[in-house]
Amino acid sequence: GDYTQGFEVLSSIETNYNLNENELIVHNDYLSFYAFLKKWDNEKHPVFTNLPEEALIKLETFIGSGNRIAGKALSLLMINDAIEYEEPIIYPAKQTGPKTEPHTPQPSDFVAGKDEPFHFNLFPNPCKNYITLSWCSDTEMRGQGIIEIRNSQGVLMHSMKVTGYCDQQIVTLSDWNSGNYVAVFSWGSIRKTLPFIVVR
Repeated sequence: GDYTQGFEVLSSIETNYNLNENELIVHNDYLSFYAFLKKWDNEKHPVFTNLPEEALIKLETFIGSGNRIAGKALSLLMINDAIEYEEPIIYPAKQTGPKTEPHTPQPSDFVAGKDEPFHFNLFPNPCKNYITLSWCSDTEMRGQGIIEIRNSQGVLMHSMKVTGYCDQQIVTLSDWNSGNYVAVFSWGSIRKTLPFIVVR
């Protein structure tokens, strides 16, 4: 929540690293987005809720950025009821064997991330009472992984072992406070991080 220090660190990236043209565009999008966030008092607008119309109009301009900032802006628009959110539904593949035969999820069962060898998703975001975590790899992974969820202070809120290389899991959030959280998937050399927001 220390936007002053965070913005100073973010601003120094351009001088400390040799960014190419595309990286510079993304960097400037981040600078613009976090400069926007810095303007809003957290007591009047907890977790950036109840933003005025002018702020929502500005957020809409970030959606076209085509990078992670677009996703962050979309989340803020959703928690301010400024945009409709349709929760994605992931259907299992058609089962060909007997009904008693368990279905083993395949990479094709998951809609998102088909162009990547591995993907990790969560929805809905923002969320209230639960999130659904899904992960899938195009190749079988050995051993086991772990998913950890931490709050904005880094406190571990939930941890679970992962053994199936394509699966889903629902995590109940009914006792969690409003705020920013991050889910981290780790399995060998694979590490994926997804931020999400809990709103009460």
